[in-house]
Amino acid sequence: MFIANDLIQRSAHRAKKQSKSYGFHLEFMHCLPDALQHIFEVSPANADTCQQVLKLLQVWKAREVYSEAFVTKLERAVKQTAELLAFSGRVPTEWLGIALILQRIDSLERYLGEVE
Repeated sequence: MFIANDLIQRSAHRAKKQSKSYGFHLEFMHCLPDALQHIFEVSPANADTCQQVLKLLQVWKAREVYSEAFVTKLERAVKQTAELLAFSGRVPTEWLGIALILQRIDSLERYLGEVE
């Protein structure tokens, strides 16, 4: 995720600097829900993981890498994951799939609206 973050931020900065409405970072939008799901499925999902991802999302919001609405939805999914972890100590994989599929649909709709 940290490597993707570097590429995403560089692309967003370059697109803003060159006054482009499109940048490589927008392609990553399609993958972010899957990437988050992968993080919580493969790595030991815990409060530290959630906090690290939330910090990253806050940076994206502050630097306007993605729209505030898109980042807020990702933050909400991570926060709900953190709440599940605090409550049960684990995150059911099927819950992650459903939550992030909904996020993917919303992000793609927003993406299509931003590009048009």
